[in-house]
Amino acid sequence: MMQSNADTSKLKILYESLDQLKESGKDVVAEISKEINNIELQYLKEDVLPELMKFLNRKISWLRCSVDMNLQFDGEKQLDYSFCKSGSTVFIRDKYECNRQNEDILEESETDSNNLEIIASTSNQTDAHDTPKRSKTYTLRVEFPNGKVFQGNVVSDTYVAVIKEINPEKVDSVGLSHAGVSVVSQTLDSKYAKYQKPIGGGWYVMTNSSTKAKGFDLKTISDELELELKISLVPLNNSEEAIPIMGTSESERHRIRVTFLDGRTICPIKVLEALVEVVKYAGADRVRELGINCCADNLILKNPAPRYEKSCKPVGNGWLCNTCSDTITKFNQITEISQKLNLGIKVELV
Repeated sequence: MMQSNADTSKLKILYESLDQLKESGKDVVAEISKEINNIELQYLKEDVLPELMKFLNRKISWLRCSVDMNLQFDGEKQLDYSFCKSGSTVFIRDKYECNRQNEDILEESETDSNNLEIIASTSNQTDAHDTPKRSKTYTLRVEFPNGKVFQGNVVSDTYVAVIKEINPEKVDSVGLSHAGVSVVSQTLDSKYAKYQKPIGGGWYVMTNSSTKAKGFDLKTISDELELELKISLVPLNNSEEAIPIMGTSESERHRIRVTFLDGRTICPIKVLEALVEVVKYAGADRVRELGINCCADNLILKNPAPRYEKSCKPVGNGWLCNTCSDTITKFNQITEISQKLNLGIKVELV
């Protein structure tokens, strides 16, 4: 059994006290919060992360690929994790629901101290002919079809600049988020405000993600909005050629499957194509009469605002369908069209 270095028993008591005193004076709550913060930091630094590193060492030290990982805990019950490995353009992102029923798990943690010493000594040994290996550091390069290029040594700056260039309102329609916070939003999160960078117009960009995650975000935005951006990871030390980001893991993105009355089924990779096909099937004129709102205008229109021109797709009789919305919105739009026009089609998120 390993005794925790941090006073976790006191931490539990402080949590309970904080819950009881939330309605009390701010000074009291602030003092308790400060003490909680100190113990949490000590616990994470001296107990959690060393154990996590030990576990990862046992599991992946024999691999020959480099791995870029990102782990986020929302402070309640959800862990968000993502990773990407060298030699692959697939980006994996998933969630894990934590079980907090057993709050005595701290006392049940076991450690093999002998094994820890072996791992530590092994990881520090180097052969006389070896040179210490440093993890590769990348920056982002984003090229627009008009030739405009964004690239800098600070990845977050490039990420923020590209999103501002695209237009935050359009990026918001894609529906991306990290740690439960939208990539772009007009509100500051109480927990991640320091990672939300202002870009004007009341918009903020969430930057708390890895370099590769930012690259895949921009690729997803480009695909959804049909921007045709060229996005790549560029080694800062010029040790190798730039790595183009080709796409995201299909498991992390929903599609819309539509089954028509005649049995025909569509499930396009680009979600917007499902919406366009349903509008054509129903008739653009009929869909327009429903008055479905999209970006402060009718879903079906002929003269879109300049910022939405590229997102508006032809659907017949001179009408355009505004596809600047996230997957859930498109799913709801298709469902509404089917129900109000009695199309009898089956709509599913897959």
